Amino acid sequence: MVPAKSVEVYQASREAISAHVLKAHEFADPYFQEAKKLSKPYIDQVAKASKPHVEKLKTTLKPYTDKAGDAYEMFVETDNLYHQQKEQESGEEPVRGVKTL
Repeated sequence: MVPAKSVEVYQASREAISAHVLKAHEFADPYFQEAKKLSKPYIDQVAKASKPHVEKLKTTLKPYTDKAGDAYEMFVETDNLYHQQKEQESGEEPVRGVKTL
């Protein structure tokens, strides 16, 4: 697993950086809000103009996305079965959070 020293280094660097990130966020937030206000009408205009094309594209790609979703589900089931078999063979405690989606 992860050595304790690595965890200590990660936590120390995170604590050291978090204050600076927070200050940068507080400094930049008003500028982002102003940019958001200025760009919203243009973004809405692009979204409105592209909506029919996106809908047509969704309709066209629907059969393929269904197949991709089915293939992904089969992959996840196969992967879970593989990991269950490996855990049974090794007799080790299962690792939580690695294979769950």
